[in-house]
Amino acid sequence: MWAAIKKAINSNLAKPLDVLLGELYNSHRFDIVNTYNKANEANGNAWNAIQKGQEIVNMMNDTGGKRYTVVRKGEIYKGGGRFDYSGSPGIIRGISGKEDAINNTNVYIDGVQISLNVQDCVKSLDPNNRNTQYEYTRHLEFKQSITIINNTTTYDSIYYLIQTER
Repeated sequence: MWAAIKKAINSNLAKPLDVLLGELYNSHRFDIVNTYNKANEANGNAWNAIQKGQEIVNMMNDTGGKRYTVVRKGEIYKGGGRFDYSGSPGIIRGISGKEDAINNTNVYIDGVQISLNVQDCVKSLDPNNRNTQYEYTRHLEFKQSITIINNTTTYDSIYYLIQTER
């Protein structure tokens, strides 16, 4: 890239500044395209190829978003059953259960307890009104750890859906 800058500066000082900047931009863009094509030949994944190409010319663009690719779902049984996870960031996609189970569930995100109650949930009705479920769908992110404890004494279980990086 420095060679392209020197070439643009030393080429012709009589050229207008916008022409010089255009030459610099085009040569820089050419380097990214070439690097991308070479990386793409060696690696079939276009996303990784673009990232490698941008790293080579020190133009790494950070989108700021996390990619939560590992899905963790399961059931937490009554009477102190628990789910613990730590090690990488993630997001709660849903916690569901009957009213008693939701009201008696403790959720700790990075060591801080958050309150769950049925007013924060979406209610799904059963036609016979026997299996009414409540689902907590606020997508809360955590940095390092999450713990869900089901303290209900009835027969109700809690179901969770969490996505993590690893």
